[in-house]
Amino acid sequence: MAFIKNSDMHIYKILGSEYQLPLDGDIMKTKEMILMRSTVLFAQRGYYSVPVKDIATEIGIKPASLYNHFESKEKLWEAVLEQTRRLYLLYFSQLDLELEKECKSFESALEIMFIEPVKMENAFTSFAFSLIMSSQFGDEGCWNIYKETFVEYSLSFFDKWFSRCIDRGYIEPFDIRTVSIGLLYHSLMGVNISVQKLMGRDVPYEHAEAMTAYKEFVLMALKSKIKK
Repeated sequence: MAFIKNSDMHIYKILGSEYQLPLDGDIMKTKEMILMRSTVLFAQRGYYSVPVKDIATEIGIKPASLYNHFESKEKLWEAVLEQTRRLYLLYFSQLDLELEKECKSFESALEIMFIEPVKMENAFTSFAFSLIMSSQFGDEGCWNIYKETFVEYSLSFFDKWFSRCIDRGYIEPFDIRTVSIGLLYHSLMGVNISVQKLMGRDVPYEHAEAMTAYKEFVLMALKSKIKK
């Protein structure tokens, strides 16, 4: 996995000061490394194709040592899913703070909503989120996270802020849910594209450019409703 260096695997370094994900209790770095390496391996190969010995080899420990941190592979899988769910919600917490501070118009709200997904992208988050998206079909836990967090929570969040823009008089009422679905679609599509590129595949698609194009489309479509 040359695209993620060992020196960059510490979660605070990967996420930076804006997107720190506090882990429960006094967690040793080894446990953190197990969680992160196994997340990437599971995303690449699937849960059943990744034996514990491969995870241990990636980290440089003996398989038996891994069980000092997680009593079974199943428990490790559950921890990976929970960390990914929390990471996704953490992004929305940051987005909420940015909107509370900077939302002064419909245009500014839209700008923040389209900038933050791109800021959140990095090798680890791309693999982590793609794990949920690709594993939802065969794993009930992944499906629940995808449905309740990636889709329902995201759409409710976007709906909430578009409604606030209407309530604040920034824009006349419009089809909020349709715009929210488009925003979510482009955000999740960006995850897939990022992973394909990390895997060395040629993808004729730039996420940032696509997000900008969709934002401009929304502004054009709602131009008559936006209040100056």
